[in-house]
Amino acid sequence: MSNYKLSVITPFHNVDLHMFDNTVKSMLKQNYGFENIQWVIVVHNSEDSYYDAVMERLSDYKNVVIKRISNSCHTPSSPRNEGLKLAEGEYISFLDGDDMYNPDSAQKIIQHLDNTGAQILVFRREYELESQNMVPITETTPINETFDEIVLSTKDCAMDNRIYNDFPFFVTSRAFRRDFIVENGFSFDEDISIGEDCYFNLEAIGKADKICFTPSFIGYRYYINSQSLLSASKTDAEILKVASDSVRIFKKSLDIGNYTNTIILSQAFVMARYLADPSVTTETRLAVKEMFEPYLLSAKPLPKGRFPEPMNSLINTLPYEIILNVSKFDKIHNGTFIDDGSSVLYDILRNNEKTDMGKRYHFDDIFSIIGYQSVVPKSDIRSYEPFIKLCMQINEKKIFCADEIKWYCKDDTGRFIPVTAHQESEFVTVLENSIEGQNIMFWHENPIGTTARNDGICITGMFEMALCAYLNKHRYGRDVILTVPECVIPNAYIDNATYFNMTLSLLNCEVEQVIMPVAFDLASFMSFIEENITDIADDIEKGEFSKQINLNDYQKKIVSAFFYKDAERAEELRKIAKADGPIRLKDIWPRLKQITLLGAHFVDDSIKGINVSLDGISVVSKYVLTPYGLIAKKTDKEDEYELVRDSIFYEFSPKEAGNEGGLLRLDEVEAGHKYDLYITTSAGLYRFRSNLSVEIVSMEANRVIVRF
Repeated sequence: MSNYKLSVITPFHNVDLHMFDNTVKSMLKQNYGFENIQWVIVVHNSEDSYYDAVMERLSDYKNVVIKRISNSCHTPSSPRNEGLKLAEGEYISFLDGDDMYNPDSAQKIIQHLDNTGAQILVFRREYELESQNMVPITETTPINETFDEIVLSTKDCAMDNRIYNDFPFFVTSRAFRRDFIVENGFSFDEDISIGEDCYFNLEAIGKADKICFTPSFIGYRYYINSQSLLSASKTDAEILKVASDSVRIFKKSLDIGNYTNTIILSQAFVMARYLADPSVTTETRLAVKEMFEPYLLSAKPLPKGRFPEPMNSLINTLPYEIILNVSKFDKIHNGTFIDDGSSVLYDILRNNEKTDMGKRYHFDDIFSIIGYQSVVPKSDIRSYEPFIKLCMQINEKKIFCADEIKWYCKDDTGRFIPVTAHQESEFVTVLENSIEGQNIMFWHENPIGTTARNDGICITGMFEMALCAYLNKHRYGRDVILTVPECVIPNAYIDNATYFNMTLSLLNCEVEQVIMPVAFDLASFMSFIEENITDIADDIEKGEFSKQINLNDYQKKIVSAFFYKDAERAEELRKIAKADGPIRLKDIWPRLKQITLLGAHFVDDSIKGINVSLDGISVVSKYVLTPYGLIAKKTDKEDEYELVRDSIFYEFSPKEAGNEGGLLRLDEVEAGHKYDLYITTSAGLYRFRSNLSVEIVSMEANRVIVRF
């Protein structure tokens, strides 16, 4: 009968001797007494100098067994199996040669197994990273951590949801009864290249009656380095071997009926890391996809918290993005890869997962575009009207959007689109980047500041919202001069506001730039000048408005500095109006160089037939700004725009006749084809059909160029 309660098995393969010295120190410091522990060290396929170093350090200890083996196995399986043959202790644990036990590890392993009679003990691991940019594969636990030990029967059908999330991936934070291993003939499969400890544990779980979990016992400290089996790159042949081994592990987990979901996603995560190397061939990718796809499609995302972030997110997303998306890497090879927008979608779903909409569609369980498309239906603004009405009229919150709604903007159908603070800042940035002169006329016809019924949020047009937010941001300092005083630009309560705006702007002969919403507004702008220039000239000559304006006393005082008698300017305007041919904007404002459209992507036929000329003035549209957000920005080619993908997730519906299929991702569309645009935004518009259609011009260098 053995004198040892515990045998510790250590496989040793050319381990860094400084790291091994730390391992030795951790064993010598065991408060159970080092001499009371059998330590079996199997030096495997190592150079002579390493074997000599191990002998030099430990050969004088009677409780240390050192065995040297050489074979064709390149995993810890073979030395661990050799260690199992040499182990004499009542209990067996495993310690890698570059890791450490904490001082109380042996004592607590023995104590918990003695107390419970369990065949398997599970304790906690802490880690040390070689570099801080590495992602650790470590575990949290759903078990109540205030308990010292919890014993579960393997017959407990709820065990899969109650044990450590990574179990059974590692043997190094487990201990076993030796007679349990011997009686069942358990050994490590030397043919499995990665995950051999997982396979061993699954076999043990399948035969065990009791497992003891110790939520607060940290017994193991492991070192994660770039040379580990999980981190090192693989050849195509090695990848196919790992894939085949993974399928064996999947099947074993299905046999015992537990841990399958976690095992599938975790093994697939490791495989995805190998396949992320662009040098892997398409043939290998297709073969791996064929092996993994049935299991991945049956798996459910791991709940939040089962692994620490960002690990949990990566395990849930990378397998689907990399293993199942073979075409992505073909495009990388030929330089046509386009990001599908999954990271933007992920951010939107995580931000809004606690909203009513997020709970309804279980955003916390969606970790891929495929999952999103299969769960969340296509929509349009009509489907949001009841929710927006609840927000506006009853002041309900967090129905579809977690962020604060700052505005409602009307779209071209007259329906309300929610705008968040983040989107508002984006609109302001667009407006700031569009200003190119110092004497600016803002032309808009919708009033700013109409208040919703009960939530106090203003309803306005997109341009007017951007303008109001811009003025608020620059309330205490601006480099530009406005043709209309700031106090009357939010003009919801001013009668004849458009006439008022044009009168003050025509009085100002120094205008350098006119900024307005869309092409349709350009037509109304020019038409308004043609119809009202004579009446406005008369008002300028008299220094008073012929139409009711309804200013308050403060506004009148401010406006008096902008509006005054100017008979000379009035006569100039009359002559311009009476001259032969169309009215020339360049004659009205000699310094005017540009009319900027914020939300338009073309100048349509609506300006034809208007008796006002744009000769000498460029009409520029740098952006496609919509109530849903910034969609595109102008390239240096006429009528071509680049999609802006920072905060909007795009899907595409082919415009070909008879298309009834699902929506396409960004990486699935093709140049030369036309599509209707569906969007998902942080403001809670999910798979929302916009009023925009695009033709894909080109996709290269991760840029998507379109025409509207």
